[in-house]
Amino acid sequence: MASSESASSDDQQKSESHNSDSSDSKKADSSTDLSDSNKEKSQDNKVAASVNLGQEEIVMPVASHNDGWSSNNGKWNYYLNNNLQTGWQKINDTWYYFDQNGQLANQWFKDNNQYYYMTDWGMLHTGWSKLDNWYYFNWGGDMKTGWLNDSSNWYYLGNWGMYNSGWSWQNAWYYFQKWGGMATGWLHDGNNVYYLTDYGAATNGWAKDGNWYYFDPSGAMKTGWVNDNNSWYWVDYWNGMSNYQWSKINGSYYYFNWGGAMATGWNKVGNWYHMAQSGAMDSGWLQDNGNWYWLDYWAGMSNYQWSWINGAYYYFNWGGAMATGWTKDNSNAWYYLDSNGVWNPSPWINVPFIDQVAWGLPRVVKVLRCWRHSMAKGY
Repeated sequence: MASSESASSDDQQKSESHNSDSSDSKKADSSTDLSDSNKEKSQDNKVAASVNLGQEEIVMPVASHNDGWSSNNGKWNYYLNNNLQTGWQKINDTWYYFDQNGQLANQWFKDNNQYYYMTDWGMLHTGWSKLDNWYYFNWGGDMKTGWLNDSSNWYYLGNWGMYNSGWSWQNAWYYFQKWGGMATGWLHDGNNVYYLTDYGAATNGWAKDGNWYYFDPSGAMKTGWVNDNNSWYWVDYWNGMSNYQWSKINGSYYYFNWGGAMATGWNKVGNWYHMAQSGAMDSGWLQDNGNWYWLDYWAGMSNYQWSWINGAYYYFNWGGAMATGWTKDNSNAWYYLDSNGVWNPSPWINVPFIDQVAWGLPRVVKVLRCWRHSMAKGY
């Protein structure tokens, strides 16, 4: 009986031991299952955090993201190696910009004191872009300001990047057409005419384009009379400056020397002409330095010749001064002209008789009536 009880006691201990081992085995299996489960969760979530609450450890999964684009409340982000990207990123050969929160920039933004503009899809603008106005963006996407040469045309982009149109002062006056291109050559603007150099700057002062033209400090072309350095010039709207030529202006003739300055006084233009202080050509009788001259409207000064004037003959010596008294003309014939220079055609004239006295000094003795034709023949 004792043996039976002992055996029974051993069996009971074995049974309890067996039950204990079975329970440990189940815990181990349970622990193994949880470990495997946690591994699966870890693989799904990739990032996990644990928090100790008392004696228990609770695993808190953190949301993971696949690489690439991600949208959050209408804002786009980009992940690479499960990291949120910021700043400039080149994705599929296209540049994008993400702010410090990783949000994709679109429309205007500023980076390192440069302005950029992104499309609604965040792609970088380059070249010309029509927004509220036309802007130009360099190959790196930064907004261009100042002078720009594009396709052989010059533009000027202000501090806000918008191209100029119309007049703009850039150390000189420039004119930009409605589409922004800089104008050159002749320009009609309003009631004024301008001349813009090949570099676009408006001309002031004298400029030559076939003929010479004059432009005031604003660049507008001046026509009519122009006073420059105390000389007068005439500038025609179509033909420019009168130069080395006659010009009929308001009914009077003027002569302009080489270089265009208006002539005054005596001027030899083929023949001799006299210009008044106003520059207008004199015609008819002119007294200059005590002598009388005859100026024909077309032929100029009578010089070393007879001239028929208002029904009478006059003779003009070499140099053009009118002769009076006994005069030997250009044919070596002697004639007598009165104090007004008129030759009397009568065959008899009253002339003073010359008496030769000591050393040939002339002395008037009496008046004789002389036969004109004899004197004319040199007798």
